[in-house]
Amino acid sequence: AVSQSGDVVAALRRCSARQQQQQAVSLVAAGSSCSPCWCANTLCNLLPAVKPQLPANFEADTWAQIHTAVQAVQQKQPVATSLEELYRAVEDMCRHQMQDRLYKQLQAACDAHIAQQLAALQAHTQLAPAAFLEHVAGMWDDYCSQMLRIRSIFLYLDRTYVMSLPGLRSLFDTGLASLRHHLTEHPKVESHIMRGLLDLIDRERQGEAVDRQLLAGLVRMLGDLGLYSSTFSPRLLQETAAFYRDEGLRLMEAADVAHYLAHCESRLQQEQER
Repeated sequence: AVSQSGDVVAALRRCSARQQQQQAVSLVAAGSSCSPCWCANTLCNLLPAVKPQLPANFEADTWAQIHTAVQAVQQKQPVATSLEELYRAVEDMCRHQMQDRLYKQLQAACDAHIAQQLAALQAHTQLAPAAFLEHVAGMWDDYCSQMLRIRSIFLYLDRTYVMSLPGLRSLFDTGLASLRHHLTEHPKVESHIMRGLLDLIDRERQGEAVDRQLLAGLVRMLGDLGLYSSTFSPRLLQETAAFYRDEGLRLMEAADVAHYLAHCESRLQQEQER
């Protein structure tokens, strides 16, 4: 009798639970004025918990959308997707533990782009030094602005994943490192840049008007790439010493002490301005 009584009670409880579930669902569907919290709590208690699952192609599809935007930036084309949507796509990938692969995919995309840019510069090495340097300056300006836009898309990745690992460079520094690597892999391009800058400086020392803005911008580029001290500065100092040694010998034979000292003062001022 006790067993039968227990079975009856259990059956009544199951029936009551089903009735409460049906009642809660009916009230929500009918737009009932009952407490939303009561309805929500009732449904949460009665319905089984289901863990949300990512779509099967989430990572591939999200990266394809982001990569399309990156390529548009690199090719100076309009980006079809909003910056906010792209930022959230990057954030979603990071929150689902895909940040390591995302970082490597971005690195590969930027590396491929700069390889194309250096190959294009290689084709312009037959130009006159000044014309070639203008192409280099255009590439540098475009690359910097593109990396800033790309970093704004991947800002969440840069601030959470990259900054948390000591061995990783920031996204902008990674782009600079890639450019430096490919520049050293194209010695003809690197040599033409150095030779062109040295020629501009020499022409200005001899009284010719040159584009100082172009000169200053490319010298800053070498500094940002870490090539000024290691590559450019030794050659600049060597050619500067040779230039002023020859000029000093000529002036010592043609000018008196006062004119010689005045000329030295003028040259020092010019070098300081340069």
